[in-house]
Amino acid sequence: MVSDSTLGITFDASAWLTNYGHFAWGPNILVLHSLECEAMRGIAQSLSERGGWLDTENLAPQRMTAPGDLVRTMPDGDQGGHIGGPGNSHCAGVEVSGRAAWTPEQWATPLAKEALDMQARAIAGLAVAYGWAYSDLRYLSQAQIKAGDTRGICDHNAISLSGISNTNHWDVGLGYPWEGQLTRIQYWFQVISGGAVHALTILQWLSGYRAA
Repeated sequence: MVSDSTLGITFDASAWLTNYGHFAWGPNILVLHSLECEAMRGIAQSLSERGGWLDTENLAPQRMTAPGDLVRTMPDGDQGGHIGGPGNSHCAGVEVSGRAAWTPEQWATPLAKEALDMQARAIAGLAVAYGWAYSDLRYLSQAQIKAGDTRGICDHNAISLSGISNTNHWDVGLGYPWEGQLTRIQYWFQVISGGAVHALTILQWLSGYRAA
């Protein structure tokens, strides 16, 4: 299995979050979350060292990211506890330091962009690890989320609106850079999988979607 550790930036949490069972066949939805904190170096690593607190706060994503941080919080193959209810059985979550209330300008600061790049690497690494194709890297509609049989990406707010889980969170927010982040994810998927990077994707990435 190829892991995002191939990038040399992933480290494991000091204590695994292991109270959530295992995927029957792997996730088919990768969920974007925001940690509701500033984009600070070391925050993902610091939070990952508070395993008991994470459990009590129902914060158990598969990855947590921040500027310079990409943390694996549980063994690959394990379910998380990040969206509440039955949706966790087929959804994997990746948190990023940032806030749902941020404006596009706040997401565009150097530290926020570095954190977004780490989140994109984490999403891409999970997609590769679970055998996704490049064409699976797309944002899902409400109908697709409710059906649960199409691979793709959404945020926590989309999960809340779909009703597939007991949650009312609205992250990652309207100011989140949706187009740019999908380009980042596609770029890192091709890097991690060893595939040829699409010329348009790398051109977009180099022109401003990458971390500053």
